[in-house]
Amino acid sequence: NASFEKVLEADKEKLRAKQWWIEGMEKKQNTLFKAQAKALEDGGPGAEPGKIMHGEFKGRNALCFYQETIPQASLPKPRVEVKNTRFTTKQHEELDGMLQASFVARQARVQGEKLDNAFDVALREGRFEQL
Repeated sequence: NASFEKVLEADKEKLRAKQWWIEGMEKKQNTLFKAQAKALEDGGPGAEPGKIMHGEFKGRNALCFYQETIPQASLPKPRVEVKNTRFTTKQHEELDGMLQASFVARQARVQGEKLDNAFDVALREGRFEQL
């Protein structure tokens, strides 16, 4: 698809603009390497005397840059421990008590709703037995 190619090329161009130093050094090194390799193939000295001939350079490698094709493992979200907050010990005890009380109240409310529903059903059906 041509539009996808344009979007992909635009993304690559943004990456090149953002990391211009990688592209420039890679191009410079590889141009020098290709010139030295061509000179060696033609029978001349590959590099100038006293200079080392290097290999081809790849700017983005797996050591320095994570591969975007490999999914990165997400870090687990930390659990908040009440001990590490600004509350005092007394406030901790109150909060713990409130939590337990809210749990009990919730269970009672659910049981009460069940009982209310049972009374409604008994009223509609006309059966008043011991519930």
